[in-house]
Amino acid sequence: MARMNVQTYIALGLLVISIAFYLSIPYQVAKPKLLFGRAVMDMGPDLFPRIAAIRLAAASVLAFIQGLVAPEKNPFKDIIPRARRDIAIAFEPLGFIIASICFTAGLSVYLGNRNIVMVTILSVGVTSAVFLVFTNLLHIALPEGVLSDFNLYL
Repeated sequence: MARMNVQTYIALGLLVISIAFYLSIPYQVAKPKLLFGRAVMDMGPDLFPRIAAIRLAAASVLAFIQGLVAPEKNPFKDIIPRARRDIAIAFEPLGFIIASICFTAGLSVYLGNRNIVMVTILSVGVTSAVFLVFTNLLHIALPEGVLSDFNLYL
């Protein structure tokens, strides 16, 4: 018997959601108004939600079968140990902010983003938001590195 992996669990979850969605359609979709005791259209308003629920259930079943048949692939398995070492080397002296900005910008360019303004906004914005959430809301200290002389806690 094949092993359950992440894909099979997600497929089962989506199957449960699609069944719950299908069963709730009669309670969530309003009945159409009648004109002289007859419906104005032959199609009911619940047709498209039913089609969507059935298609989601079918796709979930197919994904579940595919997850059982195909082995789970981890494309990062080979690079994770080396990446941890390389990131740790840069993380301590540079600090969270500079290392994260460089990493996010490099990853964005690597994945195909060539708009330098968007890369800058993305890397600085995401890093700043994460830093502020961790330091101010969660009260978790992050390495400051070369920026330790500045008061970064707002």
